[in-house]
Amino acid sequence: MEKAIFEFDNDVASTSGMRKHITVYEDRIQLKAIGSAFTNGLEGTKTIYYADCTGVQYRAGSAFLAGYIQLETATAYGGGGNVYTSENSFAFRKPQNDLMSKVSKYIDEQIRKFKGSRGTTVNAALSPAEELKKFKELLDAGIITQAEFDAKKKQLLGL
Repeated sequence: MEKAIFEFDNDVASTSGMRKHITVYEDRIQLKAIGSAFTNGLEGTKTIYYADCTGVQYRAGSAFLAGYIQLETATAYGGGGNVYTSENSFAFRKPQNDLMSKVSKYIDEQIRKFKGSRGTTVNAALSPAEELKKFKELLDAGIITQAEFDAKKKQLLGL
């Protein structure tokens, strides 16, 4: 079984009584909603891969407000604008600030890693005529000399 990097339950129940469990892996995060009698046992697990994230938000908890980590994805922030009840968020109390800051930084590093590892898009090769047109534009703009244009033209046309 794959080993979790971080794993714990939150110490904050939303207004609906829902609590969460977070498991942070090397390539993804799982957020599990833990139901209560008040929520009729409603539970579910959401897996979010770092490659699908656009960012992570972190807010430290204070004496009066819980802190949170919220994963942003291209399609949504994971729920109606309330970070404490969002399915993409994990709320916590002030004593967990140091640990949650480390978790947030790890998640941010993983998102950057996975976004960077996707590679670059390779453009389809241009035809010799398209390449020649591109170099003509460079010549007309004064970026390359006539001699450089002529040399490239001979190369592209195989002369």
